[in-house]
Amino acid sequence: MEHTGTLDSDEKDVYVFSLKRSGKVNIQLTTEGYVYYRAEISIYDASDERIKYYDIEKGSYNYSFELLAGSYKLVIDSVDNEYSFVPKFTPSGETKQESYMAKNNSTATATYYTLGKKVTGQLAMNDSMDIYKLNITKPGYVTIAISSYLNDYDISVINEYQNDPVYSVTELGAGSYKKSSFARKGIHYFIIQRDSYNTDSKYCGSYTFTITNTGIPTSKISKVTNSSSKAATVRWSTSSRVDGYQIQYSVTNTYKKGYYRTVTVRNKATAATVLRNLRKGATYYVRIRTFKRDSFDVAQWSAWSSSAKVRITK
Repeated sequence: MEHTGTLDSDEKDVYVFSLKRSGKVNIQLTTEGYVYYRAEISIYDASDERIKYYDIEKGSYNYSFELLAGSYKLVIDSVDNEYSFVPKFTPSGETKQESYMAKNNSTATATYYTLGKKVTGQLAMNDSMDIYKLNITKPGYVTIAISSYLNDYDISVINEYQNDPVYSVTELGAGSYKKSSFARKGIHYFIIQRDSYNTDSKYCGSYTFTITNTGIPTSKISKVTNSSSKAATVRWSTSSRVDGYQIQYSVTNTYKKGYYRTVTVRNKATAATVLRNLRKGATYYVRIRTFKRDSFDVAQWSAWSSSAKVRITK
């Protein structure tokens, strides 16, 4: 629907509107002839705070406003001539709708996120940060895949105590980005934010992301042999994404407490070790697990592998 008006250099027209959903408001504004040098088009929120303004140019131009759901005023000021405009609204498609009065920009109001789910959000001109709460159910690698129309924005993941930044990346541009980092089990927050002082349309807009959590890479026994007298050589598969391995061996396949021993290997490239002082004639069960140290330098462990066995005949 087209709207028209005529203004002197010291007059303004105010149009009130509401958005039930967040998204982009485009105003295609056309002026006739001369335009006063102080002519402006602005958006104000319900508390009369100006969110964004543009200087009005002579002719026909499109002025774009990224906004949350809420009540607003469009103000056209000091044109000193006739004007007309056509508004257009494009919803952001946010998975969970935000409004001017209900933002998810703190850990207390964070939107709960289910791992593996694709989510769409928006950083509007009146909203510079979104925070999502996620529960990492097992220690391992957290992978974030994000695509957006934003320029110069930051992402980070922190733990629930906000003292352990799993990782952070600054000054991302429009397009797609993917990163993995190690995180311990527990509640974490994913934060996406832009410069709160820069409301240029290219620094605002919608984004989509998916977060997945894969456990610590596991290992398995590839071979165990009675290689020498009262000794066995254990070989296993290695991984570049762990810090080391722990081998456990026992004469019982239940690894009953008091009946097993462990060997810790702190070099992730090591693929074999020798178990010594074994009992001749006994059968030993052997299993392995990996570990990765978190940002607090605490070892986080994978699950145990299935067991291999060897009979000591030498």
